[in-house]
Amino acid sequence: MKFDAATLQVLKNFSSINNAILFKEGNRLATISPGKTVMARATLTQEIPAKFAIYDLSRFLGTISLFDQPELTFKDGSVDISQDNNTFNYAFTDVSLIVVPPEKDIVLAGAEVQFTLTADALKKVQRALNVASLPEIAVTGKNGKILLQAVDSKGSTNDTFSIEVGETAATFRMTFRADNIKLLEGEYEVSISSKGLSHFKGKTVEYWIAVEQNSTYKA
Repeated sequence: MKFDAATLQVLKNFSSINNAILFKEGNRLATISPGKTVMARATLTQEIPAKFAIYDLSRFLGTISLFDQPELTFKDGSVDISQDNNTFNYAFTDVSLIVVPPEKDIVLAGAEVQFTLTADALKKVQRALNVASLPEIAVTGKNGKILLQAVDSKGSTNDTFSIEVGETAATFRMTFRADNIKLLEGEYEVSISSKGLSHFKGKTVEYWIAVEQNSTYKA
């Protein structure tokens, strides 16, 4: 098989969550961060033909990039990455050495906060994080509006960048570590529970992300 561009994009994104990953037969791929604060799952555009584990996904993708359009031939314990007369035999790792997502689906019950996160709003708040060196993203309910913000809730600066993303009758501030918000570009339906978990659902990929303990909610 050959990994298409969409699959490679998902793999690059997932490597930022956990650099180790378990592939399973079929078109669904999941990962979870070592600290279990972020879980992601994608529906791929192609079928994975075998079950195998990769310890260093960035290295695996770098190896694939040595070729223009390599063919992947799966064997017992390894995969041959080849094109023309060139072949790289890449060894798999033992599944026991990596953190694997749970088999059961995560059900987010009783989400009090819901809104649509556009690709443009996500891009703007991520740019603000980088420009202003702010460590957190907050979803804030204030004066009837839902705001997506770049903030530093624990630091000395009061600098805040805000984008209006919806309406609400509640008052809340749901805070996330910025390095946990590693989403593929696109639009997401967002649900957040005051019990400490959120769900970002896109067309082909979805993320479950822990909410920080300093978050507050008042109906």
